Amino acid sequence: AAAVVTAVLIFPASAAEETAAPTEDSNAVEGLDISASRARRQQESCDDVLAPDLSQVTTCEVEENMAKRKFGKNMVQDLQPIMYKVTERDNEPFACLLSSMVLPLCQTSYGGVTGQSIVPHRNYRKSVNMPSNTGYDRDGTIVQEIRIHTPGNTNVEREDFALWTRWYQEYQNVQIFRINRDEYKVDSDSRGRSAARIEAESSGSWPATEAGTAWKRYTGVFTIVKANDSTIFQVFSSDIQWSVILDVDREGILRYVERRGNKASVFGEEESVLLRPFEVVVCDNGEVAEVFVDGVSLSDGIPYGGPDSGWLRPDGARTHFRWGTYVTSKNRLGETNEAVDSLMFVAGSKIEDLEGSTCGPESS
Repeated sequence: AAAVVTAVLIFPASAAEETAAPTEDSNAVEGLDISASRARRQQESCDDVLAPDLSQVTTCEVEENMAKRKFGKNMVQDLQPIMYKVTERDNEPFACLLSSMVLPLCQTSYGGVTGQSIVPHRNYRKSVNMPSNTGYDRDGTIVQEIRIHTPGNTNVEREDFALWTRWYQEYQNVQIFRINRDEYKVDSDSRGRSAARIEAESSGSWPATEAGTAWKRYTGVFTIVKANDSTIFQVFSSDIQWSVILDVDREGILRYVERRGNKASVFGEEESVLLRPFEVVVCDNGEVAEVFVDGVSLSDGIPYGGPDSGWLRPDGARTHFRWGTYVTSKNRLGETNEAVDSLMFVAGSKIEDLEGSTCGPESS
């Protein structure tokens, strides 16, 4: 017992040391410890929320697959005519990417994930047996001033697109947007195991103009081969708010939605757009937007927005366009929405500056 007492008497700091104010260095060390502890808790929470589910994965090894109709495991095009071909191995199951940390959890990935190449078939390129022209043009172009939003990085610049071919590819004037079954957003856990997306977005944004007569006009021809319950176009403003969107369900029913206004099935409640090319034109002046599909205004010729719309964009808001596949957390019925295999081609995407009191499709 005496030895214990002696040890206690030797090691305590002097009274002066005990009452001295913490030094700047000790405060810094304590701050680092707290930050590290917080980071560990956040990572543990992230791991719990986003941990990969390997229960349905039989193997992470993928074999060469020469089937011309197939992309992704068990993903066969159901409808005719054939729209694409592949000659490479299937993409690795998403859970395997997470378990191997190829795609890290709750971190921005800069390494990307490459994937199987999708080649638009001659039927698509020549619009063979299609109800309308696909917009493919071997000499055409794609708007260059875009970024892409992927499950692992929300802000991929054009020079890094080649790192993310699992989700996004370009073929001449065609953008190829692909989602694989069971994918979800992993760079943060804010949406849980949901919100898989591959979207292109305009690099620049624009404010409301004083006279409202300076327009941005987007044009592109969409061909959906296989669909998710997803948003495929957004007019998106500051403070993470959309104004108008186009969305589609797995059966291919296309819908137009205003934030505080109308909802309408573009071609009817039973008419699928799968393998049916349709032209999308969107005009926006920073305050109001008008969407046209195949030349028809979806708001009866009156752009949506402004004081009479029920929803004003935030003061000082800046707007940009987003298009691609964004698998919403809930479907139209309010049910939890999980990603399935999907593929969409968008041909000839361009964004133009227009002046004037009105804006519409180029041919109007």
